[in-house]
Amino acid sequence: MTVVFPIVDFLLRSVEDVLVNEFKTSLSAENVHLIDPFTGTFIVRLLQLGIIKPSLHRRSPQTRDAREPGNDEDRERPSGVE
Repeated sequence: MTVVFPIVDFLLRSVEDVLVNEFKTSLSAENVHLIDPFTGTFIVRLLQLGIIKPSLHRRSPQTRDAREPGNDEDRERPSGVE
């Protein structure tokens, strides 16, 4: 899949503009949660454009990384698989 960065940039800047002007908030606000279904492309572009700043300490306590211990315990396993 080819990513057309000018379109991604337009979408991100447009959303940021609407959030700032209409809702008095920003993509970088603590109460705004970013979900990127496109393998991180939008998040990376937000960082590259300077719309958001890197901030790992703000990660939600409910969010768990796949590398964290214990994630396998929550996953339902197919029958017959230990």
